[in-house]
Amino acid sequence: MIALGLMAGCGGGQGAVPDAHAPAGFTFATLGGDLLVSGQAAALTYSDGLPAKRAAMAYCAAQGGQLNPAAFGQFSSAGFGGGEPPAWRFAGGCVA
Repeated sequence: MIALGLMAGCGGGQGAVPDAHAPAGFTFATLGGDLLVSGQAAALTYSDGLPAKRAAMAYCAAQGGQLNPAAFGQFSSAGFGGGEPPAWRFAGGCVA
């Protein structure tokens, strides 16, 4: 099972730590180098793909990088790993 929360950096690890620079209203985690974005107060839906991608872009920029230009968003209403809140997964996560 993965933990969704505010992440301090993007990368290949998984886990969550606080990040004061993350866009408000979203939580972030990494899974196998991919960036997971979920709603902080309200669950994301399939139609939230663009706001989730914009949040991912802002999150990566706050980390000094950018969202992988080839990142393809994938939505899961059951989270990624089972039992997590609905989330958008962006392949490749943040890159330098």
